Amino acid sequence: MSVKVFDVLWYSVSGGRLLRFVLIRGWPGHKEDDVLCATDLGLEPQQIIEDYCLRWSLEVTFHDAKGRLGFEDPQNRTERAVERTAPMALWVYTITVVWYLIAGKHLKVACLPLLPWYAKKTPAFSDMLATLRRETWRHRLLESSWATPRNQKSLAPLLDAIAYAA
Repeated sequence: MSVKVFDVLWYSVSGGRLLRFVLIRGWPGHKEDDVLCATDLGLEPQQIIEDYCLRWSLEVTFHDAKGRLGFEDPQNRTERAVERTAPMALWVYTITVVWYLIAGKHLKVACLPLLPWYAKKTPAFSDMLATLRRETWRHRLLESSWATPRNQKSLAPLLDAIAYAA
């Protein structure tokens, strides 16, 4: 892995303030070069890279909130609605993770997908959300008066399909 550091003036982004760029070539697991940017010129390249790595869980959280919870494309018309949408999506994300850790992972419906090419050991947010969906739909469909054991068995594949629907 090779690292190149350069300070530049990117006027349209930072006005008259210098930015520190760290170019990384050959980062394990990355096919292309990576460029990291910092406004603190006193930071060494190693610190910028470490700070970036610490952000990864936050980046994954935003990715999941956008892709799974509609955080990216709300259809709001008022400023107050816009101000409520982002916090609400992140609250739903948090509540889902906390529910899974406290109760969801102990349920029979909390199963990780079995794929021939991939053996998952740790659930991703999508698995936690799928467990929540399965359990919610199970309560709505299978715990009603018409839910015979035969109906429950025939609805199991439908619950699995609903669980991972985007």
